[in-house]
Amino acid sequence: TIDPPGTGTAPNQGSFSWSINKDGAIAGQYTDASNVLHGYLRASDGTFTTIDAPGAGTGAGQGTVGMNINARGEVAGRVIDGSGVRHAFLRAVNGAISTFDAPGAGTSANQGTTTAGASGINRNGEIVGDFRDGANVLHGFSRAADGAIKKFNVAAAGGAAGQRTLAASVNSAGTIVGEYIDGSGVSHGF
Repeated sequence: TIDPPGTGTAPNQGSFSWSINKDGAIAGQYTDASNVLHGYLRASDGTFTTIDAPGAGTGAGQGTVGMNINARGEVAGRVIDGSGVRHAFLRAVNGAISTFDAPGAGTSANQGTTTAGASGINRNGEIVGDFRDGANVLHGFSRAADGAIKKFNVAAAGGAAGQRTLAASVNSAGTIVGEYIDGSGVSHGF
């Protein structure tokens, strides 16, 4: 069982392990007794490091989610601020945390930038994910190790609210896979 120190024990609280790297280090999230989200890094020796990204909200349902860990030990995830807007973060091996937003990301509650699930960062530090714009349409993004962000959409993806391009995973060669929803609401892989 993996429950970082400070994990809440009431219903809808607890912990979730999102990803593991080749060395056995784990990235995840936990909800505390006040229902605030915190990211965590569990080293292969069992020690925990809490990850609270800059700008993370401190109210119920707000905070930091550690979702991805690469072979080098860099952790990427999402931040939910005090207004409910999502932002992405990267925690370097040395512990420095930077946040970022994809160009065009919305700035209202439930909009913004988020990294992909368990394999959204590769060993080169490239991060993929999606962002919700002001019209609630989701677009894919790729962020290079140098911080340059590229937005992309699958050509057949719909452009209305609820339709999307979602980048789910990136390998070490930079090939991205994911899902898109077309104008008829049908889901497809890419």
